[in-house]
Amino acid sequence: MVVSKDKKEALVTFIHVLLHPGEFVHIIHLMGLNPDGVYNIDGEVRTYTGEELMYGGYRICTSWGGNDFTGQIIHLVQTLDR
Repeated sequence: MVVSKDKKEALVTFIHVLLHPGEFVHIIHLMGLNPDGVYNIDGEVRTYTGEELMYGGYRICTSWGGNDFTGQIIHLVQTLDR
């Protein structure tokens, strides 16, 4: 994960190396964000607070029958402050 110095933008790379049976949801905690900021993730309608992403985490769902060694890039942009 890389966060800009002003904490208004972040880029996360999630690599799922090996799938395990029954493992459909991963929760990753995105550290270094502005806790009072409101973030938008590319491709999603919902917004998240920095505090929510850092302490509650961001859920990544893997579908049944997924493949090993798959990845996802998550781009966050701060839209406003709370």
